[in-house]
Amino acid sequence: MEAARRDNRDATAARIQAGTSRRSKAEVVCTLSEAGVPAAPVNNVAEIVADPQVQAREMFIEHDHPIYGTVKLTGTPLKLSETPGRINHLAPMPGEHKEAIFVDLLGHSPDELAQWQAEGVV
Repeated sequence: MEAARRDNRDATAARIQAGTSRRSKAEVVCTLSEAGVPAAPVNNVAEIVADPQVQAREMFIEHDHPIYGTVKLTGTPLKLSETPGRINHLAPMPGEHKEAIFVDLLGHSPDELAQWQAEGVV
C-alpha cells in the first residue's frame, strides 16, 4: 500500500488540490470533519500569530530592545501553575556583561579589563 501511495503521490496531490483549491480552508476542514476524517487547518505565520488560543497562551510576547525598539519574541511554552515560565529580558548585547564576568566573577581588576579593552582583546 505504501509503495502504491508513494508511486502515485503526484497524481494524488493533484486530485486533492483540484478538489480543495476552490474552497476556503474552513470549508475543507468542515467537510472532512463531517465525513469523519480528522482534519485541522494548516496556518501560515500571520494566522498563527493572530490565533486567539496562541494569543491567550502568550506564545508571542513583546520586549523593548535598546536598538530595535519593541520586538516580538516567541514566548515560553511552559505554563505551569506553580512555577510559570516567563521571559524577563532579552539576551544581552555583545559585551554588555563583561565587567560582571571579568571583574566580579573571574576576579580580574577593572584596570586589567580596561587594558584588555584598549588592546581590543575584549
